Amino acid sequence: MAELTASGAAYLADKLANPHLYRAMFLERHDGPDAGNDTFQRLVDALRRCVEAGRFRQVEPIRSLGWAVQLWITRHGMVSLAVAGLLPAEHLPLHFADMSQSLFVGYGDDPEATRRSVDLAMRDH
Repeated sequence: MAELTASGAAYLADKLANPHLYRAMFLERHDGPDAGNDTFQRLVDALRRCVEAGRFRQVEPIRSLGWAVQLWITRHGMVSLAVAGLLPAEHLPLHFADMSQSLFVGYGDDPEATRRSVDLAMRDH
């Protein structure tokens, strides 16, 4: 759980530090392989490890893939809003931690365990 959260916080920090690259990779249409596929696959794998560890409830694969999509949308949405100047970048860590806790509890994790994991992961962000 802490790894899943920390990877998201690092993703946000990296994309905010490199907004031109983020725009080129994710906001502009281009031909060729999708640069985000590897990043998304790492998110799918981290989420699967949380299911295997018993933190999230066991569900059919399409449902857990949907959870990864929700996390992907959350991360991209927050960065996109900040890069566009519609959400203050300094607010992202708070919103990201809160959204992560809400989603993780929704996926079946214990609320207190989720809080501890998210707090641990966000300590450096």
